Amino acid sequence: MQPRSIVETAEQQLNVAFGNLAQRSTNAERAALAFIYNKIKQFHLNCDIFDIVNECYLRGLKQTQSGQEIKNHLAWIRQTAYNIIREKSRYGYHKKESSSSHFLETYLSENPLDDAIQTCLDQPEWPQLKKAFAELSSEDQDILKLRWFHNMSWQDVSQELSKLGESISTSTANKRGQRALKRLRKQYYTQVEKEKIIP
Repeated sequence: MQPRSIVETAEQQLNVAFGNLAQRSTNAERAALAFIYNKIKQFHLNCDIFDIVNECYLRGLKQTQSGQEIKNHLAWIRQTAYNIIREKSRYGYHKKESSSSHFLETYLSENPLDDAIQTCLDQPEWPQLKKAFAELSSEDQDILKLRWFHNMSWQDVSQELSKLGESISTSTANKRGQRALKRLRKQYYTQVEKEKIIP
């Protein structure tokens, strides 16, 4: 097993790489995003760059935590994204609803709900996420917390909302959650674009 300090350093490097990617810091990051976008279009997938990059991050964190080194993060991201896109293509993501995105799930897996959310939102590499999340309605925040931050099934989300006095079906909870995630994505990229134009 790798020493904890080495694993933490590898995770920090991974976070920096994905932070640079999100902000399109250099031509290399922009080219990587263009590559992913073009492959999504080539395979006619019903998903977006956000979905693919999230899955890349999740796999990268698992890899670093297992002690496997990532030497060239951008090259690794491109190859991993391509693999994910091919997997989705094989399993029929062409005309179906996009899969759920476990947004920064790896920050949240071993913490109580409130602590996990705070850990996620306090990550210095993701300041735009914190701002984007704060812009959402309380209803959107609640359903995102239950589904993606606490990793509940849609049935569990429906039951939890029922305990809070809002009785909705599993399918309705799913649709509301997907809409909330789309609004979070939109707010996130809005925050990224704002910071790019501020001197």
